[in-house]
Amino acid sequence: MIVIAEDGVCTVFGDPHYRTFDGKFFSFQGSCKYQLTGDCISQTFSIRVTNDGRSTKTSAWTKNVSVRMGSIKVNLGVRMRVKINGERISVPYENDFVKITKISDSVLLRTHLGVKVVWDGNSFLEVSVPTAYKGRLCGLCGNYNSEPRDDFTTRTGVVAMDATSFATSWQVGGRKACQRPEPHRRLSCTHFPHRKMRDRLCKLLRSETFSACHEKLKPDIYFKSCLVDMCECPSRKCYCESLTAYAHECQRLGILLSDWRKSTGCAVNNYKYY
Repeated sequence: MIVIAEDGVCTVFGDPHYRTFDGKFFSFQGSCKYQLTGDCISQTFSIRVTNDGRSTKTSAWTKNVSVRMGSIKVNLGVRMRVKINGERISVPYENDFVKITKISDSVLLRTHLGVKVVWDGNSFLEVSVPTAYKGRLCGLCGNYNSEPRDDFTTRTGVVAMDATSFATSWQVGGRKACQRPEPHRRLSCTHFPHRKMRDRLCKLLRSETFSACHEKLKPDIYFKSCLVDMCECPSRKCYCESLTAYAHECQRLGILLSDWRKSTGCAVNNYKYY
């Protein structure tokens, strides 16, 4: 039997939560510019993200994604706006290096290298890379060597003991790229004024709406992320970000969900923050 190797996938969503190529899950609320991933051996590509604080004290969300391949730079911005080398382009778009299309609630960037990026224009980001890049990557998405225990490898090659030290080492662009100079300590959500609403909305992940996926993928991590996201949410719609990430992962597993956006109040145009 021939086994076809699957691409490595790194996911970012919400108040940033990261799932690395090797499956390590962590959260980091820094509001600067960071190297998400890149080819650290041959420098064939790099992907950077700019995290915005949205006028909060401790939270942050991905605002902008920059993909660079040689002389080509693709910028994916809010509301799925796309620029190539600084010029706004309409989607769909295609040249010798990239093909950009819209898929349901997101924009899909395919590159000639086999690297793919899915971006919903709000906070959900998914990067997939061919297995040829195993052991060649570095950044917030880890090194893609099938060993999650060393995914916190910093820019200097040391394995950090915590997410903040690790992620901060991958900051790029200096202080001018930061909305806040450094991450603040996460405040407790104990006094969240709408706790019952928060719990009710996050429990949608455990509802009948997503039940078809529960057997293959437990929603527990996404539920906990949802609770965090709602602590300092600027619009009370931040629960949608964890629901979006869970739905995308279910789709990758081959599970089709009915119109979950409509039933959860997460219609695409209802929860944009910019």
